[in-house]
Amino acid sequence: MANDKIRMSGVSSGGASSVMMEKVVQDGGYVAGVVYDDEMRAFHLVSNDSKDIERFKGSKYFQSDVSSVYKSIETLLKDGKFVLFSGTPCQVAGLKNYLKTDYQNLITLDLVCHGAPAYKLLKMHLDKLLQDENEKVLSINF
Repeated sequence: MANDKIRMSGVSSGGASSVMMEKVVQDGGYVAGVVYDDEMRAFHLVSNDSKDIERFKGSKYFQSDVSSVYKSIETLLKDGKFVLFSGTPCQVAGLKNYLKTDYQNLITLDLVCHGAPAYKLLKMHLDKLLQDENEKVLSINF
């Protein structure tokens, strides 16, 4: 677990996933985690940039789009790159089903999931909070 204030900043569950991601990137590997786009939609991103680990921090309690990452992960794995994938249990199962091969250079990290609602629910809530059409949500922290 992370035990310093800088590394603990923005984490939701003790920082274990951030520490693992940092190690993978330091060792030349790639990590796949969830970030938000400008519309606060959650999606998976594959990166080997330590700056993106900050973006992966924090729980995102809504469905994330994995449509672009499975193929990218497969390509990296076939090229012998080390990959850590973080997601819900069903996303981990989906990745493994997609790959159809047990790769020794893949670590999967799944989190406890009690169901992830669709983005539409979050969007409806955010729209109710905004008072003016020119207002914009800059970040979300659960």
